[in-house]
Amino acid sequence: MSRRLRAVVFTDIVGSTATMQADEAEARRLRSRHREAVDRATARWGGELVQYYGDGSLAVFDSAVAAVRSGVEIQRGVRQPPGVPLRIGIHVGDVVRDEDGVFGDAVNVAARLEALARPGAILVSAKVYDEIKNQGDLDAVSLGPVHLRNVASPTEVYAIADPALLVPGRDDLPGGSASPVGVAVLPFASLSADPEHAWFADGIAEELINALARIPGLKVTARTSSFAFRDRQADVRHIGRELGVGSVLEGSVRRAGSRVRLTAQLVDTTDGFQLFSEVYDRTLDDVFAVQDEVARTIVRELEPRLLETPAASPGRPITASTPWRGEAYELFLRARAEIARWTPDSMRQAIELCRRSIALDGDRAAPWSTQATAWVFLGGLGQMPRDEAYAEAERAIEAALELDPDDAVALTNRALRLIFADGNGDAALSLVDHALTVAPGLAFSHQSRAYVLLHERRFDAAIESAQAAVELDPLSPPLLNTLGTAFMAAGRLADARRVLERALAIAPQFRSAVQFLAWTYLSEGDLDRASELMDSLPEMAGFASASAGPRGYLYGLRGMPERAAEMMALVSERERSEPHLQLGIDRAIIHLGSGEVDAAIDLLGEAARSHRGTLFFVRWAAIWDPIRDHPRLQALLSG
Repeated sequence: MSRRLRAVVFTDIVGSTATMQADEAEARRLRSRHREAVDRATARWGGELVQYYGDGSLAVFDSAVAAVRSGVEIQRGVRQPPGVPLRIGIHVGDVVRDEDGVFGDAVNVAARLEALARPGAILVSAKVYDEIKNQGDLDAVSLGPVHLRNVASPTEVYAIADPALLVPGRDDLPGGSASPVGVAVLPFASLSADPEHAWFADGIAEELINALARIPGLKVTARTSSFAFRDRQADVRHIGRELGVGSVLEGSVRRAGSRVRLTAQLVDTTDGFQLFSEVYDRTLDDVFAVQDEVARTIVRELEPRLLETPAASPGRPITASTPWRGEAYELFLRARAEIARWTPDSMRQAIELCRRSIALDGDRAAPWSTQATAWVFLGGLGQMPRDEAYAEAERAIEAALELDPDDAVALTNRALRLIFADGNGDAALSLVDHALTVAPGLAFSHQSRAYVLLHERRFDAAIESAQAAVELDPLSPPLLNTLGTAFMAAGRLADARRVLERALAIAPQFRSAVQFLAWTYLSEGDLDRASELMDSLPEMAGFASASAGPRGYLYGLRGMPERAAEMMALVSERERSEPHLQLGIDRAIIHLGSGEVDAAIDLLGEAARSHRGTLFFVRWAAIWDPIRDHPRLQALLSG
């Protein structure tokens, strides 16, 4: 028996059994063309044909690059009419060989990838992509993380891009994308007479999401994506495919005074079969105990699937909550609803609602950590003086952690504050990793971890964390924007465009995604397309100075000094009218685009002295790469 690191290539003719039953001569012709193409390409690229099996083949190569080039040649060889509907999967890893053949995880993963592929396509794993990404004649497009049968962790899947090949989209993958241990909590229907109680039903559902997200091994879709199905008459099978989950929880809430009736049904998305259905009649004080009971029931129903998942491990048990005092719980749920709107005004509303909740019941960590989220948001976007915002955030974080040292939201907010206010990447990473041990299914923590890793220029790791966040919340434009940003920082521009365009398909007015999409075109040298996107931002935002810094940078690059000067004037005017904003980096970017390097670094230094978080973007953004080795910039970044 021997063990070696090899690239494994699986091929298979799609629909061959049906063809054989309908036309044996046609089936033999397909098989003959397939084998001729495989024999020729495998020999040319130095591979070893291990075996033919029915209408498929298995070959191994010493090089992933050679394996992919062999696969492309095979597909080119069988595409000419009448073509052979062939699919190919490739993975690289340890291969064990004995007298009976080859086997091992690499063989299993390659076989699963082949089974996912469409006719005319080649799917490869992230390990293969890492080997080929610097080959000028080979390109690939990420389809995101996919759950493969009998593979513990999600596998990042890529489709080889070539004029001879079909490049499927994520939605084209048959099966494989749904996690059997994944659950989505849909928005509960509010059956109360008072329409103002809709936030209460949403709060019940969101609390269930947060309780379930603490279970290791259980994938729980975050609020943004689950709630995207509000008022949509979508079949649970479709929801399961779109969110990549094996079950959904749906239900309703009827509230009359202090009485609450809650119904809950857990449904299998593969067959629509109801796993359980319960009705709970309780008083308002007992609602949170019902949430715990529902969460425990879900875990009990899914336990057999969890036990089949090696990633699952004992975590913090779900324990019954003690009653909140007075109206504190209702105020907290309303605050959470405001946070979900993700606007400056809603964040200010959330802060006030949390203050009122805390005044009524000061023994809860959740209102403090929720308030911290709002403060970090306002400070990070410059909606108030940053020093004041971060000081308030830290006060709220400290209060939350005194009540619950493992509050994952508070830990994550402290990590973000450390990055934006202090530039302390090591401490921030430690905090967010702690948060993820407590609540492994919290998309907010995965997203924040991606930003911490961007700060540290660990781009591949940042992509992995951003992908983990998107897997939990696949319809969230901010999370897709984070993933697109990470792809862009790593130089994977085609992947960045694909993800940012997906974000804009969901939210066409999402300005951050528009701006980062423009940066991808800029990085490819398409200044016209980049400028077209940048110039659309003022109308989208409703004010003339929107993205004036990046727009001025582009005008400088294009040799349009008058327009660059106009953008500088807009930035200066905004600083005068909104003195709490710190826009030194915008002015620095405009100087950089005009080739005024010393002036740009001077402004960066001034901005960094008043707010260290100014350098966050500078640390990883490609526009600074031409001067990244400049001694003054290096001193600034390391200071």
